[in-house]
Amino acid sequence: MARACSFLPAATEIVKALGLEASLVGATFECDAPPAVPRIVRSALEGRTLTSGEIDEAVRSAAAAGETLYRIDEPLLREAAPDVIFTQHLCGVCQIGTATAEAAVADWASPPRIVPLVPHTLEEVLACIGTVARELGAPEAGERLLASLRARLAAAAAATEGVPRVEALFLEWIDPLFRAGHWIPDQIAAAGGVDRLAVPGGRSGALSWDDALALDPEAIVVAPCGLTLEQAAAEARASLAGRPGWSGLRAVAAGRVYAADANLFTMPGASLVDGVELLAALFHPKRFPLPERLRGSFVRL
Repeated sequence: MARACSFLPAATEIVKALGLEASLVGATFECDAPPAVPRIVRSALEGRTLTSGEIDEAVRSAAAAGETLYRIDEPLLREAAPDVIFTQHLCGVCQIGTATAEAAVADWASPPRIVPLVPHTLEEVLACIGTVARELGAPEAGERLLASLRARLAAAAAATEGVPRVEALFLEWIDPLFRAGHWIPDQIAAAGGVDRLAVPGGRSGALSWDDALALDPEAIVVAPCGLTLEQAAAEARASLAGRPGWSGLRAVAAGRVYAADANLFTMPGASLVDGVELLAALFHPKRFPLPERLRGSFVRL
């Protein structure tokens, strides 16, 4: 089995879902990897509890200064001696980029393979699962996992077929407000919903409150990347409830405003299917009962 360093939590999650944790010889400070796996990627924000506004300011300040929030412990990387490094260059805010990983091994006599995982859609996320499995020498594990995930997606689609789609608003960030992008619109669609302010396959971006009011969604889901569920719920209550027109929104009147575990939406791995199942249960509770394992993954606001 190949020795792998995962420079993004999504890759680590995929490796675990494949049952190939033994291949990991390095991970990031955010990865849910076994304790014995060295944390090779570190961050200037590590160990700090910040609000979404404070994180936004830190990111903007670093960008303005031409700096990065992430660094590679290069001696530890050499000691790990990976055969392959999984990276990304989809978002310079969320994780370290491919170019930084390439620079870190440029002078090695036999550098590891650098394998970027840069999906934009749900289908491309599933393709990345196959890529990771093949790179680790276990294509059959990838085929088994993908078959299971596709069966679950098909079950969600079948349960919500023939019913009106729920008009939803998905917020990826709170301060400032960000609409949903990349694969999240696919998740919403797979769960029997539609978000007309989202950007399918594209980058998330700032959202005006006037646009949110004009949409007047039937359901609102808040899942900011990098915040815990408790943080997201507290910030959402403080930030949204006082906005003009909030109490008049259909979602608020119906009690259909939720904070959700961001890992089910912003981390492009097998858990995105959990996110689809959560949304299907929130959008169509009579058609798709909430799986027991997801009961702690959301809070009603």
